[in-house]
Amino acid sequence: MPTTNITWYSLGFNIVDKQGFLYYGLEGDSSAHQIFVTAQELTALAHMFRDGGQVVLNDTGGQFYFVTERQDIAAHVQVDPAAPGHHGPKGPKHQT
Repeated sequence: MPTTNITWYSLGFNIVDKQGFLYYGLEGDSSAHQIFVTAQELTALAHMFRDGGQVVLNDTGGQFYFVTERQDIAAHVQVDPAAPGHHGPKGPKHQT
């Protein structure tokens, strides 16, 4: 599963055609690559590139797709065990 780091990107939107686009550069490649996407796809890509950490282009059997680095949930979510509504690791307590 070959992967290549995305080293830079730029997002755009054509107001007349209502079409988004993504320019991006790959590690070890001086070319600029471009894809055209719908407004909804542009929104998803914007979230991925801005919030997902390092993004790579994955090329598996001619299928190209973007993948973010692994996100550890525990690193992003901190729960105060004393907070109202927190039920601990076993889930809510059931009353009988």
